[in-house]
Amino acid sequence: GDTTNVLSPWHTYTDTGYYTAMLIAFNNIGCTDTAIEGPLTVIPKANYFIPNAFTPNGDGVNDIFFVYGQSLKAIDLKVYDRWGEMIFESEDRSVGWDGTFHGHDMNTAVFVYICNIETLTGKKYFVKGNVTLIR
Repeated sequence: GDTTNVLSPWHTYTDTGYYTAMLIAFNNIGCTDTAIEGPLTVIPKANYFIPNAFTPNGDGVNDIFFVYGQSLKAIDLKVYDRWGEMIFESEDRSVGWDGTFHGHDMNTAVFVYICNIETLTGKKYFVKGNVTLIR
């Protein structure tokens, strides 16, 4: 739907989806040519966010430790206590850590996490950090 007089035109898609691009070029004496490319898959730029604290106190706000992001294909999140024991693991983005281990609430403390992330375009990230559980 765009029209331009630019020698090398470009278009920015505002939403994800499948598109077919058509370029109709013409010169000043009326000659035209058409090029069609598609379908093109538009995927938003991948990004992720891993919080450094959470408060699993049942108030419905920040109760679960999740990996947030868009255009993520897969994650593998592991959380360890200060002795190096793995206390949580999830490969499902919709399943986060609720601050418990074997059904018991963990005390306020700093925990270590590692996370392998793969984006929809196949790019892989290895992320590690600390998360503070606050009760």
